[in-house]
Amino acid sequence: MSVLKRGIVKSYSAPTHKASVQIAGSLTVWLDAIPVATDIAAAEVIVGRECAVLFFTDDNPDDAVVITVHGAVPGAPPSPTSIKDADGNTRVETEQSPNEDIIRMTIAGTERYTMQGVTPQHYAIGDVQLSRRFSVNDVVPDNKILGLFREASVPKGFIALCADLGGTTGAPGNTIQIGVAGRSWIRDTQCLNSYGLDYQAGSALVGHALTETDTLRVQITHLLANNAYTVTRAASLHARSPSIDALCTITTLRGLWIEPILNGDNRRPITEEGVGGLTADAHGNRLRSNTQLGSLTGAFGGGDGVLGIANATVVPSTTPAAGLVLFAEAGHLKAKLSTGVKARLSVVPLAFTAVNGNNNDIAIGEAGFVRITGPTGVFTITGVAGGEDCRVVYLYNTTNFAMTIANEDANSAAANRIKTLTGAGVGTTGDGLATLIYDATAARWILCAVQGL
Repeated sequence: MSVLKRGIVKSYSAPTHKASVQIAGSLTVWLDAIPVATDIAAAEVIVGRECAVLFFTDDNPDDAVVITVHGAVPGAPPSPTSIKDADGNTRVETEQSPNEDIIRMTIAGTERYTMQGVTPQHYAIGDVQLSRRFSVNDVVPDNKILGLFREASVPKGFIALCADLGGTTGAPGNTIQIGVAGRSWIRDTQCLNSYGLDYQAGSALVGHALTETDTLRVQITHLLANNAYTVTRAASLHARSPSIDALCTITTLRGLWIEPILNGDNRRPITEEGVGGLTADAHGNRLRSNTQLGSLTGAFGGGDGVLGIANATVVPSTTPAAGLVLFAEAGHLKAKLSTGVKARLSVVPLAFTAVNGNNNDIAIGEAGFVRITGPTGVFTITGVAGGEDCRVVYLYNTTNFAMTIANEDANSAAANRIKTLTGAGVGTTGDGLATLIYDATAARWILCAVQGL
């Protein structure tokens, strides 16, 4: 049978919301830790105030509750601290202890999300999927799904997005780890361009000088000291072969595509600084496929593993500071040496029509092999234009008439004259060949050999 008695509050514990009460008419009977009704505010449970205690049974003094405190201001009805389903394993809790200030979401008995005032303010446990846009620090524009926006003041070394798979791989079957993967899936005919990953870096500060800005910077950093293991292959940038459906057709597939660079004082589409002193065959760059230089149109002649060099748009006109410049001109391989000489690495032919008598300062252009026709009688070569140090020229007389190579003939300019090394002219009787080499120091052609004497 329930009994209601009058008492006096002797002590109170706010964290437990319980009180010790002296029952009226008894100086020795105190009941400790009696629960206080939740609609009574803690501030109203003051020591010395009278209260009413409800005993639910008259034989168990511990089964009681303080239902009112005399002089207390009416309190607001208690707010629920949780929302839960019928069995209580899915719920939202505002606090698990007084003044904890944490909101928890539990799904099927597993805590999945917490929100609090200190960092991390939001903490999710488990997989997260977004069906719409997600923003950090600003409103996401309509053309973006994930937005990471700058703060008013960004600390030095700030990283906007970091993917860290620093844990263990797990089961032996999990052989691949991917930090960041980009996917752009074309779903309608309105899309004309698709980019898996796209990035831009730079500065918007007027007059600011950046030491470096990289659109994409890649580096292998997992090779740690004091951990002995072997990596068979390592690549800072790995362009994989595409995996496509049998119905898909790719007109032109590029492993690396660099568009025309239209800005910058020094424009270098590819720069590989390298390390000197690595002379072993295991080092150095590798190009397995055919490679074309100087043109976007391949010209490989049906070969495999070959180098194509297009005719130079502008042939080199100045002397390189060191080494040589290799180029093609009119379909012939040539080199501009640091000595200033243009070396002809392939022999250029020329059909030359001579005349009877003297042929002075004959112009042979870039030719190395001069096939002579025309004369109906004997004729003489007094000089050849275009001499460069160590240049070799073959003069082939295809006629039936004698050809004479004149010695130091004044009918030609001094730099075009020929030294026969005999002090006199040297000739061929009909079909014959004369070989000349130019000596820049002497500024003369030197007759090396004559066949068909």
